[in-house]
Amino acid sequence: MILVGALMLVAQAQSLPACVGVATQSRYVPFGYNHIVILKSGCTAPQVCKVSTDVNPEVQTVDLPPGQTVEVMTYMGAAASTFQAKVTCKAR
Repeated sequence: MILVGALMLVAQAQSLPACVGVATQSRYVPFGYNHIVILKSGCTAPQVCKVSTDVNPEVQTVDLPPGQTVEVMTYMGAAASTFQAKVTCKAR
């Protein structure tokens, strides 16, 4: 597995609690790039997050347990490695 660049921290102007961190990653595979959004919780309460990107606008709903990290695959085999994540989270 080859990682393209370093983890890119995502600046959020959307509804995101201070205890939730978001990063993006493009992973090279033989047929293109897989786009991954990484959610990291420092929260004491479970969160429910909605994840989409500029490449794949279909919203995925993800449960984020306290103190856990969750990876969300948003696109497989993209021609380009770059994408922008759109994430909102709220306490359950």
